[in-house]
Amino acid sequence: MSLNLPRFIQTKTKPLIEPPIDVEDEARISNINFYKNSKLKLCLFYFLCLITLGMIALITKWSLTWRLKLKYKACRFGHAKIVVVKGEGKRYYYRIS
Repeated sequence: MSLNLPRFIQTKTKPLIEPPIDVEDEARISNINFYKNSKLKLCLFYFLCLITLGMIALITKWSLTWRLKLKYKACRFGHAKIVVVKGEGKRYYYRIS
């Protein structure tokens, strides 16, 4: 399944998870957010994983929203590693290669 994204990010994305539906036009996309790695958040994340004996890692494996909050910080497109496309009550996560 493909997701029609704006032209500037179409060529450099691959899905983290397969979207359940096709988004056929940009009118359905309500918001696009960009995230990049944060060394401080990453260190804190691994520290929390040690303290909780891996429970935080398990939770973030299931919940991509929590993973974004704990490991990444918002940024502009030029520095982004993760793109979150929101539309029609659903979120699609893409990693920029």
